[in-house]
Amino acid sequence: MEDDDRQNHGTGGDMVIEEKARRTVRHNFDEVERLVLGADLAAALDERDAAESRLTEVKAAGKAEIEANAAAARLLQRKIANGYEMREEMCVLVRDYAAFRVTLTVIDTGEVIEDRAMTPSERETLPIEAPPTMGYAADTEGESG
Repeated sequence: MEDDDRQNHGTGGDMVIEEKARRTVRHNFDEVERLVLGADLAAALDERDAAESRLTEVKAAGKAEIEANAAAARLLQRKIANGYEMREEMCVLVRDYAAFRVTLTVIDTGEVIEDRAMTPSERETLPIEAPPTMGYAADTEGESG
């Protein structure tokens, strides 16, 4: 310690040593200190509320991201379990009025995905550009007469 912080009083066995020392002691706040502490408290509470708001937003965004990823995973699981998915493909639809058949073929692969008999309403709907000898119209004359 510095010599300035220590003072000796007395001589011999009556000696008293006085020195500066740090100790934690009670301090009662005055009105100005209370006002400053109140302002600091209000600022700290505002900062806490802002942090909680940010946390809520982050949690909501994280939850939405988790739900979106879970939905994507469920979709992929379903595709894997099914072994297929439905896709829109360009196809050729052939209505054969002579054979009363409808055939649907995928253009890219040539796969026939539908081959069926015409429905009664399809048989009655003869295309305008088709010649009348091409199917149902010619057969109906024989049936009615």
